[in-house]
Amino acid sequence: MVEIGGWGGIWHYVCCLANALWDDRVDLQVVTSRDFEEPFNLRFSILPSLNHTKGYLFNTRELYKTAVSLRPSVLHIQSWISARRDWVHLLASRAIKLPVVVTAHNLLPHDLEERHAPFMFWAFQKIYRTADAIFVHSSANKENLLQTYRIPENKVISIKHGNYRFFAEKHTVDLAAARKEYLGQNAHRRTFLIFGAMRHYKGIDLAIKAMSHLSRLNDMHLLVAGKPDSRVLKMCKELASDFNLLGHVTFLPGYFSDQEVAKMHSAADICIFPYRDIFQSGALMTALAFGKPILAASVGSFPETVNSRNSWLVKPNSIESITEAFEKALSVTDADLISMGRESLRISTEEHDWAEIARKTKEIYLSLR
Repeated sequence: MVEIGGWGGIWHYVCCLANALWDDRVDLQVVTSRDFEEPFNLRFSILPSLNHTKGYLFNTRELYKTAVSLRPSVLHIQSWISARRDWVHLLASRAIKLPVVVTAHNLLPHDLEERHAPFMFWAFQKIYRTADAIFVHSSANKENLLQTYRIPENKVISIKHGNYRFFAEKHTVDLAAARKEYLGQNAHRRTFLIFGAMRHYKGIDLAIKAMSHLSRLNDMHLLVAGKPDSRVLKMCKELASDFNLLGHVTFLPGYFSDQEVAKMHSAADICIFPYRDIFQSGALMTALAFGKPILAASVGSFPETVNSRNSWLVKPNSIESITEAFEKALSVTDADLISMGRESLRISTEEHDWAEIARKTKEIYLSLR
């Protein structure tokens, strides 16, 4: 299994899946960065041979050396060194009859500049058409992939994204202290959290604009936390200032430790995802694991992941719809939020269990040998 970064959402996904596969007696080697994080006790074998400072040719050579030395039965790719060039590796794997599985965490890169870069669509089309199996996280993802790239339906397999319970299980949080740390004198307000990389597709600006229309603005506070795109952060801060909302929005730019992630989610009453576009979201898996009610746009896998008992779904790109959902979320009782949170936790535990996901993944591996 190959995951280039060794940090962040896809790496967390790989760690959880690889541990579960190892428990299911899959002899697994994960190739990743030399600077990889260890979010919890990793039981699988790690080959930290990649180096972000060395460039494309160095890392490509390392991957080839590893493949030659291990002679794996299946190559499972979770992320790319450079998608516009990595399609060549799939052709090479096919030439030596090495089955390749690709997890399509996204249909195309999130950032618009990268998404519309020359030959990007062509490269992903080549990747998906060459792979022996493609994993997606919902039936909506599968339909989107099939319609966009016109590939054989039988090689696209829908397997749910697993839960991120490790965040919630690893740390005990003092709730009052967490709210005081992040909210200060606003700790009494109903608190909404947008967590994850601050990027355009997350719709942070839509949430801020919706706040400007609220009749109960003084009852709410918004936390926006994550590794920032500087342009997006600047735009959102300017929006908050223009709408006189700086006293109702706190920006927390950065990449956070597991303990900080736990504190932020504990401090929040509701997690929100006003995304413009998405396949599936590790941030959503994190919110469910903390038993949080969800306010989310009806895009990608979201409608298949949440339900009316734990969420408010809104129309994509609709400030009016987000405003209405904010009003509803501010009107429900604390008891209602607790009930919604219990349903989120049930979804996380029962519907996104890693053991079941590993079992289905292993079945596909064995079918390709």
